[in-house]
Amino acid sequence: NKSRVENDAYGVEPSAFDDRVRDMEQLATQLRERNIEVWLGGRSTQVQQAANRLGVPVNLWDVSASEVTSRTGEVTWGGAIESDATQAVAQLAQVEQAGATWAVVQLPHPAQVADSISLLSAISASVSR
Repeated sequence: NKSRVENDAYGVEPSAFDDRVRDMEQLATQLRERNIEVWLGGRSTQVQQAANRLGVPVNLWDVSASEVTSRTGEVTWGGAIESDATQAVAQLAQVEQAGATWAVVQLPHPAQVADSISLLSAISASVSR
């Protein structure tokens, strides 16, 4: 289980994969009934199928642009971005061109707030709207 360390830290008991997908889909359904926007995170076929049933995006963490392209339905992308603004813009452009509708980014300098802000400013200045 890739989330074991995080689950242990928060006291989340392990459960079978199919049970976790079922619970995720039920929670997403309840949130959507309250008009809360949701997406499902995961690379598995079961998560993709659940997202398609609900008509919500699937979020893929740290995958290539070709992986984004290979999916059906709406896809969002998440992952670490390059520390160089030009490379980060190119990286985000690739996943956008592959069809990702959102990007959830992990900053390369999380402990260095000033560096992260400078990087985001440089990226923002480079992106045309």
